[in-house]
Amino acid sequence: MNASAGLVGRLVDLLKVPLPQAEAAQARLVLADTVGCMIGGLADDEVAALRSRLPLGAKTEGATGVRHAPADTAMLLGFAAAAQELDEGHYDAGGHPAAPVAAAILAETSGASAFDDRVIRAFVLGYEAAARGGHAIRLRTDIHPHGTWGAVGAAVAVASLRNMPTSMWPDVVDMAASLATPTSFATPLLGGTVRSALIGVSARNGMLACDLVLAGVGSGPGSLERNLGGILGTGCDRNLLVPAAPTPPMLMSNFMKLEASCRETQGALTALDAALDGRETKPSDIRTIQIETFEAAQLLDCTSPTNATAARFSTPAVLAARLLQGHIRPDSFSADLLTSESFLHLASTVAFVPVARDGPVSRHCRVVVTYSDGTAISGQTDHCPGDPEAPFSRSTLKQKFLSLTRCSGRPDSAALWRQICGEETPET
Repeated sequence: MNASAGLVGRLVDLLKVPLPQAEAAQARLVLADTVGCMIGGLADDEVAALRSRLPLGAKTEGATGVRHAPADTAMLLGFAAAAQELDEGHYDAGGHPAAPVAAAILAETSGASAFDDRVIRAFVLGYEAAARGGHAIRLRTDIHPHGTWGAVGAAVAVASLRNMPTSMWPDVVDMAASLATPTSFATPLLGGTVRSALIGVSARNGMLACDLVLAGVGSGPGSLERNLGGILGTGCDRNLLVPAAPTPPMLMSNFMKLEASCRETQGALTALDAALDGRETKPSDIRTIQIETFEAAQLLDCTSPTNATAARFSTPAVLAARLLQGHIRPDSFSADLLTSESFLHLASTVAFVPVARDGPVSRHCRVVVTYSDGTAISGQTDHCPGDPEAPFSRSTLKQKFLSLTRCSGRPDSAALWRQICGEETPET
């Protein structure tokens, strides 16, 4: 049995039993958060410019209000979901499974009754396919995950919505893997905003994979392992792709975000907040900020980012913005801020301290702030707010959703939240 058939077997097992209430509630919460990020992201300048260039379609997508052909809708909404760097993610997957899956679902159901149990089931299946793929496939270190395994999740979700027989799903998975995009990990660090657009590419390609399979086009069996695991990656661990023991869907262990920056910057951000602990600090009084953290986070070390995207993927920039503004929002990294003397000085004080660690991968981060008078404070963390070990309350995520959607001029924000999450979902 090849990897695609094994993954589909895992999905079929999920289909055999009713979706447990807790999993359905989590799926609705993750989907609502992603839709909120889409609506907020539609206001991004580049997303808005792309939207203006796309021809209008016959139907208006109800949740986001966009009106384009389904493939263009998927592309636009995927781009929007990631544009402000506020969408959810999964550590084991190494990326953002929900965004391409949700974008494909909204595009596929455009004009129809949305967010019913059938849609939620498709979202769970698509998320599982994407996250399992990301978890099992060891992408090469210079490959960025956006544009790769997300298409697999989008394709599975669309196949479910189209009622394609599960016997066709391995072909759909292999076809989606064949449409994967070679991407660069360095792109967002250099300010390349195509990184976010690649989420839309995955959503669109997931839909295309279903169309191609239904048209009789073949990709050849084993494309998931061959293309993603062997060309863009260095292997595919089938034990991670298809766990031997029953396990909850991977969306039950995702992370959520309130800060508009790369998740790998947020350990340092959390540790800095712990160090300050409400202490009033003049940025001009800071001499150095030292960071001890895991290897992947140490790569985000640019002290003079060229635009907002590069700043969101720079720990020095994120910490400088926090100290100067007190928050990390979508509008935090203006051109005026990035070129200001105070920002550049603060960013230049940040340095990473190499840490040699044995044993399991750790997300531990420690920050030491040294002042001009020689005094120092420190803070550390093993988890960020919104991690599986420290989840946000539903009310907190609702406020994020309302803020993103109302800032975009939506008068029906609260009603849309209720439609996606369901009235029966308890406040926690």
